Amino acid sequence: ITNTDYTAIRAQHTHRYTTATLLSSVIITMSNPNRILLRGKEGTELIQNIHESTESQFKIPGPNMFYERSNDGSKLAVQTPEGMRLVDLASSDNAAIELEDSKGVQNAHFSPLNGYILTWERNAGLKIWCVKTGKCLKQLNLKMIKKMSWPNVQWTADEKYMFHLVTNEVQVYDIAASAEIYAETPQFKFRSEGISSFQLAPALFNNDELYHFTSFNEGKKGKPAKTFAHSFDPKMPAARQFQCVASKSFFNAEECTFQWSPSAHAALVLTHTSVDTSGDSYYGSTSLYLFSMDPAASESAITVPLAKEGPVSDVAWSPDASKPPCFVVISGKMPAQGCLHHGVSCDPLFLFGEAHRNTVSWSPHGRFLCLAGFGNLAGGMD
Repeated sequence: ITNTDYTAIRAQHTHRYTTATLLSSVIITMSNPNRILLRGKEGTELIQNIHESTESQFKIPGPNMFYERSNDGSKLAVQTPEGMRLVDLASSDNAAIELEDSKGVQNAHFSPLNGYILTWERNAGLKIWCVKTGKCLKQLNLKMIKKMSWPNVQWTADEKYMFHLVTNEVQVYDIAASAEIYAETPQFKFRSEGISSFQLAPALFNNDELYHFTSFNEGKKGKPAKTFAHSFDPKMPAARQFQCVASKSFFNAEECTFQWSPSAHAALVLTHTSVDTSGDSYYGSTSLYLFSMDPAASESAITVPLAKEGPVSDVAWSPDASKPPCFVVISGKMPAQGCLHHGVSCDPLFLFGEAHRNTVSWSPHGRFLCLAGFGNLAGGMD
């Protein structure tokens, strides 16, 4: 969206918007090329064909708390004072349904194929809803959530299995065997002492029947923190259903985030500690690794060589799975260095140069890349 386009939108609307999202993927077609989702004080609305008109295609009035959209951009969940509303942006009339008794929802997450949506409320815990019918299928207890652990419930890429993180354990539900998952108990259990977060792969690597996920176990009482990559094969005997693919131990890791490649061939592991014992950084220290899911790989856990030593500000994979995998890392003290890395060997391929940048943003098709400096930086973008 250009400055001219955005100025034209705001000129015809009396309120200032707090959030603007350019919708992409399946809902962008030649007949419907441009759709921008805007959230402000007067409501959430969808603007279509910004070069021709800035009239709203639909609007949900009121002080909406937040919205969540699906990965493909076809579904939208808007939290209103009356409750959560699910909008089908792929339909011609933007059909919407209301979720009953959902006024207190504070977080939401769509499943990969948009079959389900997960919500969390402080008093009601986790709820799993059917996106098509708006029916609550299952309710799970969870009094508090952590940013690192969210979402506590995740689905495999084909939505055949649902993973639920509980204390020292991940419970796995076979939802392909039964349409009524609310009546089911977990068929599989992955026991791991101290597990605090996990992340399922977004695809099936090499289209086989193995599901992969990463996990982080916090360090306690002098024991190091650990990260793992596991495979899950429901057809194997119970003792061999979960196999460790890669692992790494850290004595100074307090938090950990995972980023899977689009093809699920590897996952980037970024660890962070709030205190840098060397005194080099006020913001703590970070470490970046790559876990490979390929059994033929020479190393299962690779330390990513940084173009400039120092904290890692951001890292992101190229979203185009049809091309050789690669990712961009911004590292080092300001001005930081941006570097393009090979997605298998982690070798540096191209330096973007030093600048005050802390954000990596790829376009959905992977053709364009933006390196920006947001937050406490001046807002420059390349």
